[in-house]
Amino acid sequence: MGGFTEERWKAGVAAQEEIADFVEAKWSVKRTAEKNNIWDFWSPETVIELKSRRDILPDKYDTWVFDEKKIVNCSKDVRRSVLLYYFPADRSLFYINYEPVLFADFKRERNWPEHTNNILIPRTSWTKIDWT
Repeated sequence: MGGFTEERWKAGVAAQEEIADFVEAKWSVKRTAEKNNIWDFWSPETVIELKSRRDILPDKYDTWVFDEKKIVNCSKDVRRSVLLYYFPADRSLFYINYEPVLFADFKRERNWPEHTNNILIPRTSWTKIDWT
């Protein structure tokens, strides 16, 4: 259950590949090839972090989790920060722009002692993108 594994990372990369061409075209960004890079996509103006959730549909939970470390990265970067959530099970894609005031109000939780907090972003805060 939770935490980083090589299998989960490979599944995330595979999901990212499904939508990478669309993301690059929509936001004029390039993929980040390195495994441990801060961002999944970047340009001089925009950075993007992508999270994928395999085997579930978007309406399963009222809030979607994002690692607080990723949100801290957004707060430190002067470029526009966009978070993407991709659900391969139904190929739905959502985005939210990082805005400090908005994110300050989102709840936090810690699922495992060895991990940082997760930010709980309400499903209703995300915007669905028709990309198929």
